[in-house]
Amino acid sequence: MAAETSANPPNPALASEPLLAGSAQVSQVAQAGLEAARSQVREGDKVGAILRIVLSAGEASGDAYGAVLAREIYRLAPQFGFDEKEIDITGIGGQAMKAAGVRIVADSSNWGAISIVESLRTYPKVVRGYYSQKGKLRRSIPGIFIPIDFGYANIRLARAAKQAGWKVVYLIPPGSWRRDRQGKDLPQITDHIVTPFPWSAEMLNKLGADAHFFGHPIKQLNREVNTTGPRQGVALLPGSRRAEVEQLMPLYSRIMVDRPDLPAIFPVSGAVERQVAERWERLPKRENDSFVQPRSRGGMASVAATVEAAIACSGTATLEVALAKTPMAIVYRVSKAVEMEAKLIRFKLPKFIGLPNVLLDREIAPEFIQHEATPEKVGGYLDELLSNDAERRRQVEGFEELSELLGPSDALSRTAELVLGLARRSASPGVNWE
Repeated sequence: MAAETSANPPNPALASEPLLAGSAQVSQVAQAGLEAARSQVREGDKVGAILRIVLSAGEASGDAYGAVLAREIYRLAPQFGFDEKEIDITGIGGQAMKAAGVRIVADSSNWGAISIVESLRTYPKVVRGYYSQKGKLRRSIPGIFIPIDFGYANIRLARAAKQAGWKVVYLIPPGSWRRDRQGKDLPQITDHIVTPFPWSAEMLNKLGADAHFFGHPIKQLNREVNTTGPRQGVALLPGSRRAEVEQLMPLYSRIMVDRPDLPAIFPVSGAVERQVAERWERLPKRENDSFVQPRSRGGMASVAATVEAAIACSGTATLEVALAKTPMAIVYRVSKAVEMEAKLIRFKLPKFIGLPNVLLDREIAPEFIQHEATPEKVGGYLDELLSNDAERRRQVEGFEELSELLGPSDALSRTAELVLGLARRSASPGVNWE
């Protein structure tokens, strides 16, 4: 199937599916399959559930995507002949997915790591969660398994799910941002792939996968952003991993202590929220700083749209700052142990690490990495952003180009339609999920 890149392209997976509830075209065969499925409930399944969906998100961004996807599945279910009470969504995730009604079998809030050294700390939790989820996939009546990014565990879980008879819809396959290659094993372990980049869908389809580009999910999380309102102060984004917070909070403190009249906003949530607040309280006091939960303000981009500039840890959040049209400096620092590890394995830095720069293949927001991430250099560039209109315009123009590249803003809604359409078709007699 060819990649879809138009603003609102039809969903080819649903185009031939005459199964919308209330339609005169509802398939009697599929309806009979649904009724048969209603009689099959195993121990441990939600009572009355006929559609079992398992999500697997290993990091904060995946948790956020999984939460919206779960809500959209519940919201759209009646259009596909399912009652909300008949759907059981479980999985690996964090607080966002839990708040969306997902029954969490393993909490992945602290799974994120960026090196072998840091992975050793999280490895036991990841392994326990992996084997717990793998066991549940094997014991449960098969349904639809939706791994979200986090290739380390999710590739293995996708393979196990496929072998156990589950349908697999991979959301954001690992390495999807690469323009030269994609995962060659993905076609064999998936039924559908929803990728956030058009070139990824094109390459995966050539490999034999059934891949779709509906837009980048980050745009749906941040589609109600007002970029024309008043702006004041600076947003400081210290990352979603504990190691990132430990490295960047002292840097942010040294930058801001020399700018006592510049208000700072910390848009943080999840596992690092308390860590950020406690770390900041131990540093020199400032009166005009605030901590906000992005979800309570309409998303990270909505928060970023209220400030004049940002200093952002490299990661998914840089895309949200870009969608807010907020000029930024991208920073990243690691511990001495991780730096030593990188030298031992002869790790070579890529051309860019910030996603806006990677995706546009040129520097839009300057990157300050490791020893370049000093209070003098980052603080000096922050001052330039606050005073140099030409530099601000240069970044904003790049962000507008990036927004176009990221596509439509309903990727998760369309993924939910894909999942429900797949479930509806698979409920037909003759399709055995066991």
